[in-house]
Amino acid sequence: MFQGGEEITIPSYVLSDEEWGRLYDAAKPYLQPVLLTAYQLRQRFGEVTGLTWDRVDLKRGFILRALDTKTETVRQVPMTPDVKVTLQGLAKVRSLATRHVFTYRGQTPPAYHAVISDSAETQA
Repeated sequence: MFQGGEEITIPSYVLSDEEWGRLYDAAKPYLQPVLLTAYQLRQRFGEVTGLTWDRVDLKRGFILRALDTKTETVRQVPMTPDVKVTLQGLAKVRSLATRHVFTYRGQTPPAYHAVISDSAETQA
């Protein structure tokens, strides 16, 4: 992020185990695999929801990310055991109509703001 022509760093916030549990439990069932993958692999929500099956290597346990602009190499993100089990389960029931890993009613999940508002409504 830039402010006054200078780059500033915004510190990231990591959820506590308790906060993570509440978020996961409050999420709609179709979002739980998305959240689990994003949280455990430290990926942005858009990176996860845009993930396609051609970037998933279940045998080796890696997700191939886009070309890293700094090193100009493809990045491999190792899966956690929970993520691997989750993706294996999704692979068994996947729709062949889309190449996206995470879908809801045949589409990619709704935008991030919809997730937050859905979770907030569930908490109320």
